[in-house]
Amino acid sequence: MFAKFFWALCAMFAAVGILLFATNELTVIAITVMGFIACSLVFMGMMCVLPTLVEESMHKANDPGAEIATQGENKGESPTWRGARLGMAEVQVR
Repeated sequence: MFAKFFWALCAMFAAVGILLFATNELTVIAITVMGFIACSLVFMGMMCVLPTLVEESMHKANDPGAEIATQGENKGESPTWRGARLGMAEVQVR
């Protein structure tokens, strides 16, 4: 829903920019205002995309049929960051 609304706003923004350029009304102040609007659109686009990405990954993590891929040779461990399993023997100090 939000992505469709976002792309509609981007299309309207582009149409206004083309209209201002075609009518020779694209002044420096208009370009500056459009730059602020473009920055806001980029930020809004990130806010629209991130929640859907997190929601999809949560559904994948809660799926009981999905395999859990672990790093390293110990397949029975829960998937954690590999660096957390390193002991002092594996770390080289220079």
